[in-house]
Amino acid sequence: MNVLEVAALSHLSKRALHYYDDIGLLRPKRQDENGYREYDEDDLKRLEQILLYREMEFPLKDIARILDGQKADTAAMMKKHKAVLTAKRERLDRILELIEKRIKGEKAMDFEAFDERAIESAKAKYEAEAKARWGNTDAYRESSQRTQKYTKEDWDKISEEADAICRRFYEMKDLKPDDKKRLVLAEAWRRHINIYYYDCTYEILSGLGQMYVADERFTQTIDQFGEGTAKAMSESIQVLCEQKINND
Repeated sequence: MNVLEVAALSHLSKRALHYYDDIGLLRPKRQDENGYREYDEDDLKRLEQILLYREMEFPLKDIARILDGQKADTAAMMKKHKAVLTAKRERLDRILELIEKRIKGEKAMDFEAFDERAIESAKAKYEAEAKARWGNTDAYRESSQRTQKYTKEDWDKISEEADAICRRFYEMKDLKPDDKKRLVLAEAWRRHINIYYYDCTYEILSGLGQMYVADERFTQTIDQFGEGTAKAMSESIQVLCEQKINND
């Protein structure tokens, strides 16, 4: 199958498949005489696994590690992710049941429907497993050390700053990607990550920028500020990173 056929089959964008190829997550083994990607049955099986892990909110880098040989305890980790999804489904079922009662005119209050403790407990078990497997990276350690100290007020401030940058990107989405105002905004985004999470090099920022348009979940989250926000961010991030990396 060619990339368009696989995109239609998997409900991914062509851009996402190209990105998966670029980062080595899904690299088709064959090309036709014109150099176009061709996916065989093994490639499609791998893609199905990628989509399953992604649905369970595994980061792409973790998916690559699992599929490329680090398969020890994979079943255990999937069980933990299943527990998270099951807890979310059960909570949603309770809320839907409460809505149905309201539709029928029942007025008895039920705050238990909004209880998230089961979800948080399931998440904590997975996070402990993830830390044991991948917690030896500098970025993971640094981000964990910083964020665990943040108060609710800190998170409110961080969210407000991030939202402000995203809104500005949407307002400037019709400017050229290399417009100075948009490049200043891209640098502000890098500094935001630097200040609150981890040392964000231009190489890391470039990868993040690609993910904003390659992964539909990132795109949907960022485009809540307006359609085209993720695309604008990604484009200007790439220009900024190319300039900085090449100058170095």
